[in-house]
Amino acid sequence: MKIDDGSGKGYQAKVDSLNRIHTRAQVASENLGAAKDGEAYNIHSGSISFSAAGSLIYLKNNETQDLIIEGLVVALGAGSVSDSPEISIYQDITGGDLLTDETAVTFVANRNYGSSRALVADTYMGKNAGTVTGTGSGLFYFTAASRNFAELNIILPKGSSIGIALDPKLTAGTMKAYAVLITYLSNPAST
Repeated sequence: MKIDDGSGKGYQAKVDSLNRIHTRAQVASENLGAAKDGEAYNIHSGSISFSAAGSLIYLKNNETQDLIIEGLVVALGAGSVSDSPEISIYQDITGGDLLTDETAVTFVANRNYGSSRALVADTYMGKNAGTVTGTGSGLFYFTAASRNFAELNIILPKGSSIGIALDPKLTAGTMKAYAVLITYLSNPAST
């Protein structure tokens, strides 16, 4: 029996003496595939100076595809803190001045620098003493004066939203911070 490749070029599959078909496979993450297709984005809050707890970033998916938030990067500047700064994640944002007094994020970068495709989403930067209202879904303790990463793997279907807040635990002065959401659009065929 012969197994032909189906392209009409005459290639055949190799079958060994144990009746195993020899194949070659290349594995790539869905994230990398989305980046190649121009559907992977970094959403950067911009630098915010905190003297009290506040909001960092808001994202609402308006795409028809699910938006996967693979990770969160939070950079925290130096500051006089009483404890580890806390990052809170909220889903299905319903209020707070993160929505009522919003400032659009200016840095939403397609990770394929050759693609002109823009993400269809509402993206707002937070602010010092800013508020966010929603269902709490996560809490992280990060280290001041460092760049921190948290793997999230959160799925945002169309119309869903997420907000990130920071309590820097300051005892005096201020702390600069920014957040970056590392995202990509899910391939509908793989869901």
